[in-house]
Amino acid sequence: MKANKQFIIDNIISYIEIGTPTENICAAICTKFQFKERTFYNHYKIAQQQHSLKREAIKTELMKVDTQFAIESRKMEILSAEDRKLILSEIARGKLPNSSKVNYDSPLWAAIVIKAIAELNRMEGDYSPTKIDFEQVEIKVITGMVVT
Repeated sequence: MKANKQFIIDNIISYIEIGTPTENICAAICTKFQFKERTFYNHYKIAQQQHSLKREAIKTELMKVDTQFAIESRKMEILSAEDRKLILSEIARGKLPNSSKVNYDSPLWAAIVIKAIAELNRMEGDYSPTKIDFEQVEIKVITGMVVT
């Protein structure tokens, strides 16, 4: 009974994957399937091509995974609005996160607290202009003469 060509190629690929030298693969496959060297090297060429394609596909997938991981880790480094508000609130209350070397009585610290509160107000929209609903405003037209 003759072995399927792809089955033989898969056997060769399994030897290639574990790093077996070509001569040893040839000896094993030729003995197992009763091949001549010429037939083996025809199959070996196809096996190398398939193995290269398989490695390239794996390499491409790994690059995609690495890229996605880099993007996700970068996103995690960026503070959310809630995190920023929390830090600014701590500063406004007179605390600096993870710091014990700050002189909280200095005028510079007071300016920092004021700036933190101002930034929180901007983030919350407290400085936004008052909206006027023009539909409710009555327009009165006065006609007549102009006296100078």
